[in-house]
Amino acid sequence: MSNSIIYSGFKASLGALFGYVALGLSFGFLFQKAGADWYLAPLMSLIVYAGAAQFVAVALLVSHGPLSQILSATFFINLRHIFYGISFLGKFPKNKFLKKMYMIFGLTDESYSILTSTSEEYNETFSFYVILFSHFYWVLGSLLGAFLGMYLTANLSYLEFTLPELFVILSVEQAYATKNAWPFLIAFGSSIFALWFYPSQMLLIAILLSTLIIAICYMLTNKFSTTNLANQKT
Repeated sequence: MSNSIIYSGFKASLGALFGYVALGLSFGFLFQKAGADWYLAPLMSLIVYAGAAQFVAVALLVSHGPLSQILSATFFINLRHIFYGISFLGKFPKNKFLKKMYMIFGLTDESYSILTSTSEEYNETFSFYVILFSHFYWVLGSLLGAFLGMYLTANLSYLEFTLPELFVILSVEQAYATKNAWPFLIAFGSSIFALWFYPSQMLLIAILLSTLIIAICYMLTNKFSTTNLANQKT
């Protein structure tokens, strides 16, 4: 295994480092302050790795919400992973079941954005280490936050701004890499529409609407290109 590929994966994952450590720190701190044992925060980040859904789980645990509510909330919040995860099904390792399962499990918004915005040709090992390092940053942040929660009384919830900030940075980088602004404009317009008309289901509606519009545009573009090619041949 080439060390250069591992280093490349680590270098690419640095885009998620500060956001994940800071946000994980906030999660670990809040989780410990909710009354849970400190080690449960990094353990949850290790085996659940659900980002925003983990913050929701903390709120539901504090309010003594039922397990069914926690599970349903986690499912709907992370439903978006189905949409972008499909594009990697054919790229993840086919003959290494455990490795493929881990990469599916560890594919997040940030790691997806890093993998799709890189200018390098797709490499399975590179992708694996981007996902692995990103996961490590999240667990590390949760561990540090849980430790701080045992000794500090400060409110670290303001660190939650790091996740939207990270999304913006990665989106800008991806726009520069793809040199195509239309998908981002469609996503922005869909988000405004969903926020205005369906604020309680904003994320789900925005994803469904933007996916539908992009799919229609893609089909129309391909149809138009095929028709022109057929006309040229005749």
